[in-house]
Amino acid sequence: MAKRLAAEENSFLIDNYYFHDFIKPFIGPHSGAGYWNNISKMRSGFIKILAAFYPENRPVRYIFTEVVTDPDRDLKFVEELAELARSIGGEFFPIGLYSDLDALKSRCTAEERKKRGKMCDPEKYTMIYGDNCDFKPLEFYHPNRLVIDSSKLTEDETFWKIKMHIA
Repeated sequence: MAKRLAAEENSFLIDNYYFHDFIKPFIGPHSGAGYWNNISKMRSGFIKILAAFYPENRPVRYIFTEVVTDPDRDLKFVEELAELARSIGGEFFPIGLYSDLDALKSRCTAEERKKRGKMCDPEKYTMIYGDNCDFKPLEFYHPNRLVIDSSKLTEDETFWKIKMHIA
């Protein structure tokens, strides 16, 4: 979804997995809070470099599709992206996507997820999160925020909801 939006909206894509994919060849697959907290530090460093060296007079749009679940780590990143957009005269659109567990389990076996090292085993979702997890993102305010329950929507329907929001 994020790649498609970035391509069609001529926007930059800043994806957690860019940082994860960069480090994975050196250390192998990892997960857990300690790992993602360190990935968060990489993202923060990246944002600081962008803010310091982004070309003047080059407007940009940041569309961040996310499931913000960790108030300290994830909301900090949202704040950093919003501040980056403000500092360079860009726009920022935090888009919260979530699905119920059954929808996630049915979608998780997609080839693209496998290529990116994302969780692809439907039963692992249940083992890790239980039977009733809805993966709703944390609530926070941003004037351009949109939250979508994509459980019953196709990828195209979700895509067009976002497109209409950012138009």
